[in-house]
Amino acid sequence: EHSRRQQRHWLRIMALGLIGLTALYQADVSEPMLAYAALTLALSGAAIFAGLIFKVRAYLYIGTVTFVLQVIRVLALAIGNHASLLWAVGIALGLLFIWVAATFESRRSQVISLLESWNAALKTWD
Repeated sequence: EHSRRQQRHWLRIMALGLIGLTALYQADVSEPMLAYAALTLALSGAAIFAGLIFKVRAYLYIGTVTFVLQVIRVLALAIGNHASLLWAVGIALGLLFIWVAATFESRRSQVISLLESWNAALKTWD
């Protein structure tokens, strides 16, 4: 049963990964780029929610990776058009990293137990 579950997981990863890569590629080469980028973000958001609702790891993982890659691509294009946006993104990311590090340091045991419980819950998902 465990090997069949792993096979299904990897088959879903490959199939959804192919769909995600296709969506990312189409968003990059199609002319109204912003519309296709929004469609890719919506598709990846739907995959994330499907993963959470149906408790399927592959949907959650591929949806998250596709979402993050598309956001990075859109930010890169926006920064290419508006160089001053680089400063704003850099400052925002720096503040976010400082906040995450401070939260982790002040609540290390709580964060570790939360991550362990999430990991245990994900292992029970299909």
